[in-house]
Amino acid sequence: MIPEKSLSPSQLAVARHRLYGLFARLFRHGPTPELARLVASLPGLAEHLPDPYDEDESAAEHFRLLGREIPPHESLFLDADGLLGGPVAERVLADYRRCGFRPDPNASGADAISEELGLLAFLSGAEADAWEDGKAGVAQRMADLQGEFLAEHLLAWLHPFALAVQAEESPFYAALAGLLVEMVAEQATAIHPAGRGQPPVALPEAPDLLNDEAAGLREIAAYLTAPPLSGIYLSRGAIGRVGRAHRLPRGFGTKAQMLETLLRGAAQYEQLPSVAESLHGVFDAWHARYAAAMDEHPHLQAYIHPWQVQTGPARQLLIRLATAGSHRFEAEQSDQPLPNQPLGKA
Repeated sequence: MIPEKSLSPSQLAVARHRLYGLFARLFRHGPTPELARLVASLPGLAEHLPDPYDEDESAAEHFRLLGREIPPHESLFLDADGLLGGPVAERVLADYRRCGFRPDPNASGADAISEELGLLAFLSGAEADAWEDGKAGVAQRMADLQGEFLAEHLLAWLHPFALAVQAEESPFYAALAGLLVEMVAEQATAIHPAGRGQPPVALPEAPDLLNDEAAGLREIAAYLTAPPLSGIYLSRGAIGRVGRAHRLPRGFGTKAQMLETLLRGAAQYEQLPSVAESLHGVFDAWHARYAAAMDEHPHLQAYIHPWQVQTGPARQLLIRLATAGSHRFEAEQSDQPLPNQPLGKA
């Protein structure tokens, strides 16, 4: 994305500063009228701006995708309990303080992707200033801090986040996520943050729920919708698409609650094997996309492969769920009654 070989270290730092800053604003606000004018001259994004452009529709799409479907927070991708904030966000804040960076107090959270990109814009700007002032040691320190932050934070969740965005059929944000991956991959190539012998992404061990007699559809739904456990970000949109395909209710609430409603409906109407097969197809598609990402960016394998491996137990669970059928879960009750018959086509 950035022609690194044709730029001096100072020019490269300036380019990163500007692009990280622009991407941070786009993820925070969407293509507002001011930002849309900037994007209109940026190849790779300009052609994906809605035409004609409508400010209200742009704001609505930003809220739909990044406010509801895929909140772009490190903690929501790396916390096994799916909680916003917590220890994950605290580690991000600690590194902000170490770098002298103050996140936007109006941001939805310190670990939002807009703030993490804001830090990288801040550090690359400081690196550019140091090169301009002839302070090579300071410039290298700023570059090192960028590498450390990429390795310890952004690269740990960037690929599942980007794949989740690209699965939601929003052309502008799909292109934005793709360009961000390319930019980070280029920088990672230069600084090699992964060359430390151990995979930086340490994901928790997946539970063996079908061999746990106490586990029911609620536990299965919670597991499949927890990204660091299942290996994917199963969005409300993805759950809704499976539900519509089988004419089953999805309900409301959290992703886990929606998936539980879908699975219970499938069990009640003897469609659990076919719904499990559909969900297995979703996980298979993610597994293939991780493989493609590693082929494209082999130097980032340590950050992508653990996520791909994590899809394995989830895919096996869904195969076994399809084979087990509905009988195991017939006695399960829910706080919310299901309709008397499957929903019509939405």
